[in-house]
This record gives sequence, C-alpha cells and structure tokens, in this order.
Amino acid sequence: MASDTILVTGAAGGSQGQTGRHVSELLLAKGARVRAFVRTIDDRAERLRSRGAEIMTGDFHDYHSVERALEGVSTVYFAYPVQE
Repeated sequence: MASDTILVTGAAGGSQGQTGRHVSELLLAKGARVRAFVRTIDDRAERLRSRGAEIMTGDFHDYHSVERALEGVSTVYFAYPVQE
C-alpha cells in the first residue's frame, strides 16, 4: 500500500527553473510528506531537508535511482528539466 508521500522531481531547482522547488516548499508548508528527487546534495537540497523533505538523489538516465525514488509514494509531481 502506498503512503501519502509525494515525490517531487527537479525539487532543488536549477538552470531549468524553480518550479520543483516552489512546489516542494508549498507542499511542505501545508504539512505534506515530500520526497525531493535531486541530482546532488547541495545547499538547495539541504534547505529542503531542513524544511522536512526526505531527500533522494538520482538521475532520470538511471532507471534504478528513479525506481528507488518511487518506492512507497502515492503521487508524483513531475517537473522535467527542459534544456538545450
């Protein structure tokens, strides 16, 4: 059975924009359980962690990291990084 955890991709924000970070922060402010899917642990990821997010590192090109991030979540907010 899935939990009420919401996986947010692109959660740290980056060159593609800040949508995932804003969504994560809004959900956390409402008391939601957020799993933030980020590429690396950096200041942006640590900021989300300090606000209560569970941090998962990975990359869309690595199927196994995506699979691990999806374990036990009920909802996914998918913010795909659009780049040249």
